[in-house]
Amino acid sequence: MSADMKSYVSELLEGYRARERKIAVLRYDLEHPSEVGVTEQIEAMNYGSGEGVGHSKGHVSNKTLYIALNYEEQAKQLNAESAKEIADELFILERRQKKLLYYISLLEKRQAEVVRMVYMEGVSTKKAAEQHGLTVRTIERIRKDAVDNLAEMYAYSERYNG
Repeated sequence: MSADMKSYVSELLEGYRARERKIAVLRYDLEHPSEVGVTEQIEAMNYGSGEGVGHSKGHVSNKTLYIALNYEEQAKQLNAESAKEIADELFILERRQKKLLYYISLLEKRQAEVVRMVYMEGVSTKKAAEQHGLTVRTIERIRKDAVDNLAEMYAYSERYNG
């Protein structure tokens, strides 16, 4: 098992809570998308050309008519692209979290409890030691062993998933 894999697992664990927040934000954005609306498109068309230069006032050019006719399709495409980007990022983050949680569930009970407390709940090692009736040094050893075991799982999985 490499030091790189231990470092990767440590980063995953330390970033757990931040990823949870990102997942929540992306889920909200996916459920409540901000869409290109009629107002934005009208404003873009209104200010799209110079101030009456090249044509008389009140004249609507063929370009403006073409843009207006194609607005709905363009807006749908922009909104779909935005939703796809959000969904892609959400999929990656959720997959990373699910894999981490599954591997944690494979740890021995004490290791899993310490990992959940320290990394997922943000409890200090001192507080975790008090809650378990152990020394800080023992909690640190359990945490280190858990990270080592997780790194082994990720390394083993990587051999087959590249």
